[in-house]
Amino acid sequence: MANSKLHIICKRTVFLLCLCLLYACRPADVAQPTLVVEGWIDADQHPVVLLHTTYPLNNDKDTFRTLAEAIPEHIITFGRVVLYDGSDSVILTGRVDTNYMPPYIYTTVFMKGEVGKEYRLHASYKNYSATATTFIPSVPVFDSIFVRVKDSLNTEICGYCSHLIPGEHYLVMVKKAADSQYSLCPMGVFEAQKEQMRIDIRNPLNFGSKNRLGAGYWSSLYFPKWKNTKIGIKFAHIGADEYRCWDSFGAQSLTQGVFFVETHKNIATNIVGGLGCWCGMGVAEYEVSIDHTEIYRYTK
Repeated sequence: MANSKLHIICKRTVFLLCLCLLYACRPADVAQPTLVVEGWIDADQHPVVLLHTTYPLNNDKDTFRTLAEAIPEHIITFGRVVLYDGSDSVILTGRVDTNYMPPYIYTTVFMKGEVGKEYRLHASYKNYSATATTFIPSVPVFDSIFVRVKDSLNTEICGYCSHLIPGEHYLVMVKKAADSQYSLCPMGVFEAQKEQMRIDIRNPLNFGSKNRLGAGYWSSLYFPKWKNTKIGIKFAHIGADEYRCWDSFGAQSLTQGVFFVETHKNIATNIVGGLGCWCGMGVAEYEVSIDHTEIYRYTK
């Protein structure tokens, strides 16, 4: 039972980081529970929102075992989430969905994201109340994606784009093709410096790629050369506030366990009255195989 709970914890890094807000280690610093809103609305897709409360780690007695046992208590299954698009509003419906972590989402089939529109969200539960506003910018596109098998173990992937907007913000996420939820790539959040850029698509640790150094050494650069395996790639254009949220989350993820790097601080948020991120995305999605070398070219 303990192993299965730990597996659930590892399934969704962003949930853990939002859930376990690490404050100062002094015993007097006891953090109060806070509403966490994690949600997104992609261009031409339905919104997805996840709600939970924080579980602060305040002393040495707090362990992953006790955290695993506490997770169900912090998932919000009877919240109210309302979405406004400037001309209409809709109440999102909550339902169990084990493809996500936490495994309970709020969504609707009555509203889809549109490029150029602003979306305001209001989430409430008991005494908690939070609001956030996001905007869906233009959709970015890759001219091509290059998949190259490096050796018997590893595959590297990079994308080429010639129509970025300098000064605008982008992110790259991946998932196994059959999965629903994407994971942020290491160093996958960036500000475009020029119109034409090569974008390295790196492997999140949950893909289980081990490098040639052997057990216990994990590659965050390359994907495992798995036979007959496809991955999905999400290339998104996001706003400045959303960029700050994702950039700080990416930095926390990348530096966890690194000596001399401070990680005991909150991730940036655009949620008023809570924590987390409500993110509008102009999105292009791609699917590539990782078991052979190939150049995927896309028409504009």
